[in-house]
Amino acid sequence: MDPVGVYDLTMSSETMVSEGTMEINGEPGAYLGRVSVGGVSGRIVLVEPGEGHMIVQVVVEAGRLVLRLAGDGAFLSGNWLMGERRGAVVAERRPGSAVRRPRVHRQVAASAPLRPRPVVDRDIAVSGARHPPGKGAGAGS
Repeated sequence: MDPVGVYDLTMSSETMVSEGTMEINGEPGAYLGRVSVGGVSGRIVLVEPGEGHMIVQVVVEAGRLVLRLAGDGAFLSGNWLMGERRGAVVAERRPGSAVRRPRVHRQVAASAPLRPRPVVDRDIAVSGARHPPGKGAGAGS
């Protein structure tokens, strides 16, 4: 699962329901981002994506918030844990928010037609044996 994107979050517990956002950016092994939900905000310090799931760890003022999410990438649900507090979480990726890393392409000038280069190898004789130029097979001995 590619976790990069902006998600709308809904976190709930027995006593509260809060909405907010989670933004993940970066590349495999180096994901970062921010979470802001219900007056609590923090920085994402770890994202562990897997096949159909991810774990996100966020450093907030009150400690560490851990989100365990599973789903299809666009809609995820699971649970959250922060100290002794815990509850349910739903994350929905905003359409078009997944930022892909640009691919590097080599450009070929349009004015330069592609032509096959002639193969010139004076070191190979007809028999396939290698001889230095001017010596050996076919050197006019």
